[in-house]
Amino acid sequence: MSRKRMALKCLHEADKIDGEHHFIPCAVYEDEAGYNPMRGSGEMASPWYWGTSHEACQKLCDDYNRELGLNEKDVMDIVTSSIRASNLLGRTLKGGLTQDYKY
Repeated sequence: MSRKRMALKCLHEADKIDGEHHFIPCAVYEDEAGYNPMRGSGEMASPWYWGTSHEACQKLCDDYNRELGLNEKDVMDIVTSSIRASNLLGRTLKGGLTQDYKY
């Protein structure tokens, strides 16, 4: 089984600290509904604060994605597949698909 691709995006997740917003990148996984804010997990973990503006956080996400070997089209494909999975999940939870979806 191959591992699904992951990209980081700034989706306006932020904590306000001393009156200033600190933005947290979010992991988006290919073909998986939703996203995961990088808030840390476990007793000793802390959030990833990547800037005090959406633009600064997104620039760092873009740099990180390039380090993963992803270009802008790859990232858009990953995000689009996640949105598609969310839409399909929503339809399924509301009583099933009413159309045949072809991708």
